[in-house]
Amino acid sequence: HKLALIAAFTIHPKIIIMDEPMNGLDPHAMVTFKESLNIYVQNGGTAIFSTHLLDIAEKICTKIAILKDGKIVLQDDMDSATKTGSLE
Repeated sequence: HKLALIAAFTIHPKIIIMDEPMNGLDPHAMVTFKESLNIYVQNGGTAIFSTHLLDIAEKICTKIAILKDGKIVLQDDMDSATKTGSLE
C-alpha cells in the first residue's frame, strides 16, 4: 500500500485517483502521505480519493462530494460544507 502511494506521487501524473489511500497507514506514514499530497497539489496536481475519514478530509481537501447509495448527495467546497454544517 505504502509503495503504491510513493510510486503514484513520483511519476508526477496530472491526476491521481485513490481508493481509501489512508487505510492501514501508521501515524508516521499518514503524516508523510499528507505532506506528499500537499506538495503534489501545490505543484499543480489533482488528487481524487475516497475516504470514510471525514475529519482528515476536512483538513486536506478543498472540495468534497458525498455519495449515498451511489448518488451524489453533496458536492461543495470544503470550506462551505464545514461552515454550513453540511458534513454533520
